[in-house]
Amino acid sequence: MEYEKIYIDCDGVILNSEKRLRQMKAQAGFIEHTRESYYEYFKYAESHLNEWDYILKCADQINNSVDIIKKLESLKRKINILTSIHSLYEMRLKVEILRKKWNLESDIIFVPPHFKKNEIVNAKNCLLVDDMSENIKSWNQAQGIGLLFDGTLEQNEATKVKSLEFLL
Repeated sequence: MEYEKIYIDCDGVILNSEKRLRQMKAQAGFIEHTRESYYEYFKYAESHLNEWDYILKCADQINNSVDIIKKLESLKRKINILTSIHSLYEMRLKVEILRKKWNLESDIIFVPPHFKKNEIVNAKNCLLVDDMSENIKSWNQAQGIGLLFDGTLEQNEATKVKSLEFLL
């Protein structure tokens, strides 16, 4: 299938930083899984920058996502990394890691707190691969094509994928 544009989420799709974030959030005492609890943790992490260092600098790729994006880049496929951020420090780290550590050339588009991804870019006829079902739901409502990423699946399904391999 041909898409207007392809957007790939970073945390939880490209890098296992989402899992690491939940671990650090719990260790810092923010146990609840509510939106408010996450925002309180992000405030905490802003004054404890080693939290972001651990979450992002030590994150590994999920199911060869970085390697697949590099292959897509070599094939001249236009990929956009569409990632939420919660601080300027997190934003800077993501650029450093994606550019310097992983050598990705794709455009990186940042979504600030309290915005939906489809409020930052036009979703119509564009693909989004994301690990958050609420992001996929709002993307689809905005006439985009959203696929839920779940690296633990045995095989791809109609609306869920375990890898970015389907893009090759």
